[in-house]
Amino acid sequence: MSRFLIGIDLGTTGCRSVVSDELLNILGESYHEYELIHLSENEIEQDPEQWWSLVKLCVREAVKKSGVDAGRIAALSISSQGISFLPVDCNGSPLRNAFCWLDTRAQSQTKSILSHFPESKLFTETGKRVSAGYVLPKILWLMENEPGTYEKTHRFLMAGDYINMKLTGRYCTDRTMASGTLLYNINTNDWSDELLSAFDIDGRKLPELVLSGEIIGSIRPEIAAELEIPCSAAVVMGGQDQKCSAFGAGIDRHTITASLGTACGMLKKMDYPFADKNMAIPCFSYLFDRSWVLEAVVSTVGASLKWLKGISFQETAYAQINEEVEKLGDTNVMFFPHMAGAASPHWRAEARGCFLGLSLSTKPADLALALFEGIAFQMRRNLEAMPQMEETEALRIFGGGAKSGVWCGIIADVTHLPVNVLETTETAALGALMLAGKGLGICEDNLVNSKIRKTYAPSFEKQSYYDAVYGKYCRTEDKLLEAYAY
Repeated sequence: MSRFLIGIDLGTTGCRSVVSDELLNILGESYHEYELIHLSENEIEQDPEQWWSLVKLCVREAVKKSGVDAGRIAALSISSQGISFLPVDCNGSPLRNAFCWLDTRAQSQTKSILSHFPESKLFTETGKRVSAGYVLPKILWLMENEPGTYEKTHRFLMAGDYINMKLTGRYCTDRTMASGTLLYNINTNDWSDELLSAFDIDGRKLPELVLSGEIIGSIRPEIAAELEIPCSAAVVMGGQDQKCSAFGAGIDRHTITASLGTACGMLKKMDYPFADKNMAIPCFSYLFDRSWVLEAVVSTVGASLKWLKGISFQETAYAQINEEVEKLGDTNVMFFPHMAGAASPHWRAEARGCFLGLSLSTKPADLALALFEGIAFQMRRNLEAMPQMEETEALRIFGGGAKSGVWCGIIADVTHLPVNVLETTETAALGALMLAGKGLGICEDNLVNSKIRKTYAPSFEKQSYYDAVYGKYCRTEDKLLEAYAY
């Protein structure tokens, strides 16, 4: 008798649910967006109850659209945005809104952390530079600014952890999510007692660690009734969305996966916890034993394009924007996509995005082309900071931006690497399905289900053109980042 799987992708601005058979053929899906809560330039929050209500809605709709017998749903798993987290009480109820990973309010707390530990030591142990985006600085902010909330906190849960808790009642997380907290040692694959002790954080407030692909438990009967699926369905530990996406995209030692979603995460698989001496590229524990990934990040990619569309193109469809960019060919405008600070390899939280080279003849298409190029340039800067690039044969690109042929072509020309676009752009949900299948024993760690739809090969002529533009771009960016230091 056929069994069916559910994969849930709880992203930064939207929730997707997909239903598949045991061969991972997608039978039905549902997607709904939600808004971030912008309290100020640095304070960005999310409503956890909205996470939960959209998960329930998307699951019900996906199952209905799939036409499968809901009673045969055997397992589900969650791919989730990382770092965003919230405190919950002993009943699992939120004590406040969640801190979004884009929130950078804890700037003074990062200085406090560095007064206790050299950044090189922290990087070696956690794989991360100190950044206000991570969980540790925000917990310290909460202890200082909302001490009552901290005292009432039973557990700190990230987005996927919260949904798993609602489903099963269990407070747990996986290695990929824990790796983004700045409280996790990637060498021992455990919470860091040294860091917890240094900042007087009660380690009992952190969730239990469970390996991705392992069954957490069954769905609570009352929740199964709301979801309209059987309570016998296994809830399988998922992972952070970039890692689930890489898994779904078929990451290996010769391929770097890159998402063109709200942010761009570029992942390179390693068989040891690599400590970059320049502290440019973070390292995370991966989904499975004896594997790690380097993850370079451009923080605002799809988010920048959505912003630009809203102020310059309004009702224009993304496909039409691509057509206008393709007709334009080139531009004198440059875009620096640091709309929420500069992430890797720069690590300048105070930086901000900007366009340079504007004139009275500048058109909206110039801005869009500059945006595509600027993000491609940031991707190249990150690739140049990664080790063992001689092993890399191609980029595997997915996410909403992968639908833009002109953008993928620019990335190939700028990076000098073939860009493989996959048949499915939603590999995070696919990765979650694969983990659900792994929990049932029907998927393996090295399974590659994504097929290449199209390859964009670098153009020699365009490579030469972009090499010159890239040199100018880097020199200009370095001066801009230096200016932000004052």
